Amino acid sequence: MKALPSIAFNDFSGTAKDITARHFRGRTVLTVRPFPSKVVSSSQKTNRNAMDKISRAFKTLSDAQIAGWSALGERLHSESVLGSSIGLTAHNAFVRLNRNRQMAGMPLLLDAPSHLVTIPNVVYEKIWVTPKTIIFKGVQHEAAPFSLVIKMSAGQSAGVSSGWSKTVIVSPGMEDDWGDADVTALYTKALGFKPAIGEKVFFEMYWMDTSTGFTGESVFDSKICESEEDAEQEGYVKPTEVFGPGVLY
Repeated sequence: MKALPSIAFNDFSGTAKDITARHFRGRTVLTVRPFPSKVVSSSQKTNRNAMDKISRAFKTLSDAQIAGWSALGERLHSESVLGSSIGLTAHNAFVRLNRNRQMAGMPLLLDAPSHLVTIPNVVYEKIWVTPKTIIFKGVQHEAAPFSLVIKMSAGQSAGVSSGWSKTVIVSPGMEDDWGDADVTALYTKALGFKPAIGEKVFFEMYWMDTSTGFTGESVFDSKICESEEDAEQEGYVKPTEVFGPGVLY
């Protein structure tokens, strides 16, 4: 997606075929609307293969191991653990926790965790979104085995009030540190293109305990993509040191 010159379109707003016009800070910005592809990406194939592998592994568990996962599933009622308010079957608990661990590059966990884990909340200062960079500023560090999971949406119309259902995992595990997190390359790899000026990007973030697969409370946020110049006027400074991505799938 790219911004197009707005000459002769100063009074136009709306969508015509694959072109969308919107007014942003006194400017008219034209963007090309992306069309979804029916081609299955390599990451989607990898994800499906991983799920099949996890399901097959469950069939090899002993009766004692299955009983352990069944007992754990009955205790998983908190939304802060797996985003579920009901009990889970042994199979579902096994798949969910191991799916999370697989995202972070961890091996399968055959024995159910013996206890629930308290997961910290995500704390950060600000999000900057421009056509060139997407940066989380001042992310509060959490020591291993906690890993930061970031989900983001493609650029949406600025008038969209709730686009979190359209988010996809950009980073299944950041190697976190104090400071700024530049996820520009990860976003582009996951979504295929960067947001355009005037579009709104939705975010969901949470910490994951990679030793168990448990996840914490999600933090939801959104940000309008603005030009580098406008961002700099608001105090944006591109960081010189950023912390890198974890294992992608």
